[in-house]
Amino acid sequence: MASPADAARWQAVSRLLDAVLDLAPADRATYLDQACAHDPSLRAEIEALLHLEDDDRLEDNAAVFAAPLLSGLAATDSLGAPRSEADPGSAPRMVSQIGPYRLVRKLGRGGMGAVYLAERADGIFEKQVALKVIRQGLDTQDVLNRFAYERQILATLDHPHIARLYDGGLTPDGRPYFVMEYVDGLPLLTYCDQHRLRTEQRLALFRTVCRAVQYAHQNLVVHRDLKPSNILVTTDGQVKLLDFGIAKLLAEEAEEMEPLTMTGQRLMTPAYAAPEQVQGGPITTATDVYQLGVLLYELLTGQRPYEIKKRVRQEIERAVLHATPERPSTLVRKLGTDSTETASTITTARATSIDGLERKLRGDLDTIVLMALKKDPGRRYASAEQLAEDLRRHGQGLPVVAHRDSAGYRVRKWVQRNRAAAAVAVVIGLLLLSTATLGTVFAVTTARQAAAIEREATRAEQAAAQAEGVNTFLQDILGSANPAEAGYDVTVLQALRRAVVSADSMATADPNVGIALYTTLGSTYSSLAQYDTATTLLEQGLRLAVAHHGDSVHQDVSRLLSGLATVYAERGILDTAIVLERQNVTIARAAFGPEHPETATSLTDLGTMLLRQGTYEEAETHLLQAASILEASVGPAGLELLTAYGSLGALYEATGDLDRAESYIRQQLSTLRTHHPERKEALGSALGNLGVLLSYREQYAEAEAAHRESLALFEAVSGPSHRSVGQALSNLATARSRQGHPAEALALLERALAIDRAVLGNIHPDIGIRLNNMAFQTRLLGDEARTETLLQETVAVLEAAVGRTHPYTIQGLHNLGTTQLRRGRLPEAQATLEEALDLRRVALGDDHFNVAATRSALGAVLTQRTLYAQAETQLLAGHATLSDALGADHSYTAQAAAWLVELYEAWDKPEQATAYRASSS
Repeated sequence: MASPADAARWQAVSRLLDAVLDLAPADRATYLDQACAHDPSLRAEIEALLHLEDDDRLEDNAAVFAAPLLSGLAATDSLGAPRSEADPGSAPRMVSQIGPYRLVRKLGRGGMGAVYLAERADGIFEKQVALKVIRQGLDTQDVLNRFAYERQILATLDHPHIARLYDGGLTPDGRPYFVMEYVDGLPLLTYCDQHRLRTEQRLALFRTVCRAVQYAHQNLVVHRDLKPSNILVTTDGQVKLLDFGIAKLLAEEAEEMEPLTMTGQRLMTPAYAAPEQVQGGPITTATDVYQLGVLLYELLTGQRPYEIKKRVRQEIERAVLHATPERPSTLVRKLGTDSTETASTITTARATSIDGLERKLRGDLDTIVLMALKKDPGRRYASAEQLAEDLRRHGQGLPVVAHRDSAGYRVRKWVQRNRAAAAVAVVIGLLLLSTATLGTVFAVTTARQAAAIEREATRAEQAAAQAEGVNTFLQDILGSANPAEAGYDVTVLQALRRAVVSADSMATADPNVGIALYTTLGSTYSSLAQYDTATTLLEQGLRLAVAHHGDSVHQDVSRLLSGLATVYAERGILDTAIVLERQNVTIARAAFGPEHPETATSLTDLGTMLLRQGTYEEAETHLLQAASILEASVGPAGLELLTAYGSLGALYEATGDLDRAESYIRQQLSTLRTHHPERKEALGSALGNLGVLLSYREQYAEAEAAHRESLALFEAVSGPSHRSVGQALSNLATARSRQGHPAEALALLERALAIDRAVLGNIHPDIGIRLNNMAFQTRLLGDEARTETLLQETVAVLEAAVGRTHPYTIQGLHNLGTTQLRRGRLPEAQATLEEALDLRRVALGDDHFNVAATRSALGAVLTQRTLYAQAETQLLAGHATLSDALGADHSYTAQAAAWLVELYEAWDKPEQATAYRASSS
């Protein structure tokens, strides 16, 4: 922490600097003669800061501005050599080698230190590297400890567009240095201007930057200092991002040294700083999204979104916190009117004219840039990937998420105000039965897709009757590809590919036929888990429908939006899916009427997506409304109604209302067997729902029978590599594990994970769930080290996929904490479980059994740390809630009782231990 004297000194410097910068340059010396007459060193500091006046220095880190506070920065050079007091600007003493690295030449410097071109001096390898040495004043013991840990994390980043961190160490005087991949390239903006790249080419490079940032975020690394000098482009056009995570490590140390209100002292780059950095708020992935927005603004217009006239705290706060950036197209038009020289420079670099650039930026690009630059982190894009996706959609002429910003903002605010009343059920110690709940949601979705394909095929046939031969085309080709009607093999895929080729020409001949074809093909590919192709087809259909009908409030538009939202949900991009489905509900009500089955189906879809997001209260409202409409319109045997019942069963499983869940699931399954025995996929989904419920009730043999029947149906309908097969394998693994067969369960889960990764990639809720359940099996097999590794990966994947506060991620934290407890890693276990408990209490309240489970595990940790009174408080509260919610004879309650016995035996209270011993067996 900075001393009171240091803080007072900086306040004096800051006040005086503000006053000097308000004066004309010619008047500043006279003012300083008077103000600093009795303190020459103060004048020297002010004059040093005045040298930062040129605009380019806005890219310097704020350590430059904090020099008087950060011990040693003003008194040493970039390598720590002392400067002469009489001549603070004297040349530094050069060092020729740091650790095993020989310094070749200086590449640059910033507020944190200096960067050198270097090479190994010990002959281990000859490749040139970039070596960054941290300034003195940032080398406290805390930052050194975190440096060692962070270096290991950052070294794992392996992405073609991120410069690798190779090595690191300490200089002889104890300061950290980083050894990174040396990139011979130009800063992003310089490269684009020198090569006169057009807007589309610039956006292509920028999307590459976004993908690299997203990769880092998925690996739990936030850059927090994205700026042109940290993004280089090589001569062959390859983007490379530098310094990932280094700014985060160092800035945290500096922020701990200063009051939060002293904005000017924080380690950041003022011209690219996000509002939360200026205010001292939490730094998250949204901070990087904002900085990407600043970069995008400058990349497109040649100007930054704010004009910072003076490099002082008040001016930075005024610009970043309060100024509203102009729309890029408006700014370009003004430049064309007010500054012909600047306009000429900008347009020449972009190989266009002012009019051409304004037309390019007006509309979607304006909106996309400004959404990334929202002051409130919650109103920005949810991720770098979503920003890149909107730019891709803009490039293809599709609707962009940014245009629905106000609706999305209201959704997020509602979620913040209405934390769900329930989460997935817990198995104390490790097992994440929420995998089965998520499987139920997926099964519901696939059943919905099968019903949608059937409806769309019928509509497509009706529309296609306008053209000779199209009816036969749909029946023979598309009907054979429907997984609810036929097997899934290579001949079907070949038929589908022929259908896709034919769809474009049919759409040209008759837009109505084309719309029907794209809808049917998109739904079919979605059901086959071919999500990229499904997205392309549905987007093509949506474009055609809006253009043909001239109005978005149309039944065709509603159906295509619904299909597109479903695909995004299955890809794990829930924020986008929910925004699309909310829009669809509004359109469906206008196009079909509020009581129409199509409207009810859109409500079912929205409720199911909210269920996957963990927003249970709102999900219940939509699902009950959908069921009410469908009961009146399609009757008790309608497939749409049965789909709604499946979602309601999944919802009540997740919230712990097992009796209500069983009522819906049994009704769904019974009706399918009686009225729709041919609907094998829907039947497989319902059996999966039942198996999950039976597992919750600890009826594992019956659960296994249901899951085996479900697996057989899915394999027969969809083939061995379909996503639904992976989910069925995972559900079966849970049942086998609970019957004492962990090795078999692990093998089933490994098969499921391979299927899911092939379909979904590495970042998706299902991937996190599979990893978690694999961890449970490795624990049962006695491999606790692998268990902890798998759980760390689980938390990382789930946080990247659904966020830190989602029930799945919280469950992963709980499981990680209990594993750390078993391994004797007590400080880590306590910290992990305390975080899980805090998150669960906010989401669920104090009376939910998931909260009780985490309380009990935390109590066990506190017992081993001999904090007996605190342990007793947690364990008694946890045991009481579990007894009430699940019963005294439930295995989870028994575990809590066993931990109470351990507490009282360690505390030498034999009578209390005896009272709980019987119920702990």
